[in-house]
Amino acid sequence: MACELPAAAKPAGTATPRSPMWKGNAVFARVNSAQTTADQLAGLVKFSEERLPAAREAPGFKGLYLLADRDSGKVVSISLWDSDDDWRQFEARGAQLRQGAASELGIAPTPVDAYEVLLQA
Repeated sequence: MACELPAAAKPAGTATPRSPMWKGNAVFARVNSAQTTADQLAGLVKFSEERLPAAREAPGFKGLYLLADRDSGKVVSISLWDSDDDWRQFEARGAQLRQGAASELGIAPTPVDAYEVLLQA
């Protein structure tokens, strides 16, 4: 999924990810958020750690971040992929993992958003 600003929003002379001036390799991110309770958070971390090897073996997998706001219970997972095709090929497995979290932990599955990483510092 290309994430490109409309022409009017781009400063003059700015490279786009697909232009020859773009110096980085494209990386794609799958982003998913869910609402948990404090009691569910430890279970979610354990659930994720136990299933992470399957993701690590998937072609194009670059990493995973699991973020949490302990006060509100909001959790965000971000997985990074070499290409749009790589994460799409893993998506069926990802849907199974989200459904597993829903049934084992009582965390409602939510939609996944996809982004192209434009800058990593």
